[in-house]
Amino acid sequence: MEYECPRGHRFFVAENGEPLRLPKNSNARTAMSRETDDQFLHCDFPLRRQCTCRKLPVQTAQLMRIHVVTPKAPITVTIQPVVELPGQEGHFGTGEAPLQLSWARYYILQLPFIYSGPSGVWIPPVGVERIGTFKGNAIQVKYVPMLSRR
Repeated sequence: MEYECPRGHRFFVAENGEPLRLPKNSNARTAMSRETDDQFLHCDFPLRRQCTCRKLPVQTAQLMRIHVVTPKAPITVTIQPVVELPGQEGHFGTGEAPLQLSWARYYILQLPFIYSGPSGVWIPPVGVERIGTFKGNAIQVKYVPMLSRR
């Protein structure tokens, strides 16, 4: 989950919604622990949250990109993003069936900056509180057994 503020600062968040902080002089691949379960996939994430930048005034960052890397494994990965916003009827999604992702690929799902629906255009309130929700379970991973050859 990648957030971006109006100043262009970008950061990723962990399953608790807090920014990922890697130790200095570390390799990102070795510093990030792999989750033993799929807890990250089931978490709700705020659509907007406080940015990590230190310059005042404090800015709000918005969830802009979802990064998905599919492994070389006998699994099926699908994505069906759902965003809920306060004061808007229903939810925002693709309007289609879940998208099936190919194996051994790197995908980036770009989310909209402006949300518009039956209730009109959603204008976020001023402030840095967490607002809106990117619903968990948007990314599904299912094991597909290998067919035995005879």
